[in-house]
Amino acid sequence: MKASQERQSSLGTWLALGVPTFLLVACCALPAILIGVGLTAAGAFLIGMKDWIIGMVVVGAGIFFLVRSNLRKKSACQDECCTPSTRDQKG
Repeated sequence: MKASQERQSSLGTWLALGVPTFLLVACCALPAILIGVGLTAAGAFLIGMKDWIIGMVVVGAGIFFLVRSNLRKKSACQDECCTPSTRDQKG
């Protein structure tokens, strides 16, 4: 065998082994790598915006409790203001 044929044969062997190995690694490791990069970017963004995020959480909690207290007042008023039904009067 000539040296060039021997190199082509070994190159073909490496390609035959390397391509499936690369596809296997890309299939399993690439999603994990992309998730890691995405989480790193999201974490960097959130660290830079931490004051805004804390403010939004405080405002959101205030709105939530305001709406909840208004709904409780309305439901309590409806229970007190309604006339009793005929079923309640018989009993």
